[in-house]
Amino acid sequence: RHSAADAADRFPGIATTAGPVDMPALIAGKQALVESLRGEKYADVADSYGWAVRRGDAAFAGTPDAPVLQVAGDDGSTETIEAGHFLVATGSRPWAP
Repeated sequence: RHSAADAADRFPGIATTAGPVDMPALIAGKQALVESLRGEKYADVADSYGWAVRRGDAAFAGTPDAPVLQVAGDDGSTETIEAGHFLVATGSRPWAP
């Protein structure tokens, strides 16, 4: 037992009890923090380099000498991108067998 638990007896007006934990709110708050940090680490870095980030399914097409990237966006859009270099970040999702 922590000594602060007795603070209410020694200092009127200080509550030392905690109410029930709202787990969905706690998890949502954690997820919001993770998304914010992810944005700072990845999306904001891409913006600072002038890189466009696309979300969706992509496949290389064209030829080895003239490659293109065909992107089917999550929003239903389609785009063909020509560039000298491509950075493809596939992402990941947790999975348990």
